[in-house]
Amino acid sequence: MPHTVQNIFHRGALVNGQTPQAVAYTPQQPQQILISNAKELVIVLLASKEGKNKLLSIANEFENTCCRILPGTNPVDPKNLVKTFIDAMSSEVSFPAMVADDAYAANMLGGLSRGSNILGEDFHFNKFEILINRPVRITQKACFGSECTDCKGLKRVEQMVEAHRTGNAELSVYQFQLACTTLRCVGQIFSEYLVHCMYNGHSFDGATEVSDMMKVAGQNLESGIFGSPIDWFKDPSRGDPQPGQPFRVDTDDKGRSMSSWTPVDMNYIHKLVGRVVDSGTIAK
Repeated sequence: MPHTVQNIFHRGALVNGQTPQAVAYTPQQPQQILISNAKELVIVLLASKEGKNKLLSIANEFENTCCRILPGTNPVDPKNLVKTFIDAMSSEVSFPAMVADDAYAANMLGGLSRGSNILGEDFHFNKFEILINRPVRITQKACFGSECTDCKGLKRVEQMVEAHRTGNAELSVYQFQLACTTLRCVGQIFSEYLVHCMYNGHSFDGATEVSDMMKVAGQNLESGIFGSPIDWFKDPSRGDPQPGQPFRVDTDDKGRSMSSWTPVDMNYIHKLVGRVVDSGTIAK
């Protein structure tokens, strides 16, 4: 897929079983601004103290496992890997494509389309695609609750930016949801980058421990930054679209009972979302 500078696309539903070509959003489309803001929020989180510490913790865990599976292999410096990864994610050229995909599973918020051979000679961050579900819902959120699904009927982009400044609750929650979805995908990419660097072309077939670590890397990164995984629940008294209510998940609660879970504080969400006041511009 040809990547534009903004690297944000929309892909329509399947046509006769075939996947249509993704089309780049223009910089002024509300969907592009919301997804771009999610990307910028993730960059802020990765560069934070919590983000760097958790990335390093994940890298150290992978290194320890690699040393057990492949004793005597060339050592790598986890700190350098973390720095390289954050630099790559902060680059418009290297950041993966983000695709609002109409054909993505209806019960999933987002996912990752892998595009780089982790055991090959080269590793390309920008060959991955971060898939965002339900772009129509993104459009409707940009309409501030109207029934409009046509970009021509959307309110001006300046109003959306102003919503961040004045604390529009529902839009802020949805923006936070997009950022969480993107962060988990970025965590998965980081795990594949670690495997590429540490195994240096060696196969790790049968090493289920490595595969298991890769599966949970995105959730582990989210937990390290927010203090716990974030899960989302719909309000059955309201219709769609809605971002849902974010909860901090009690990881010790094996039965997944919500009695010990706590809602994410709205002041925290407003403060975090408020750090991005425009597409590609981080508030200082």
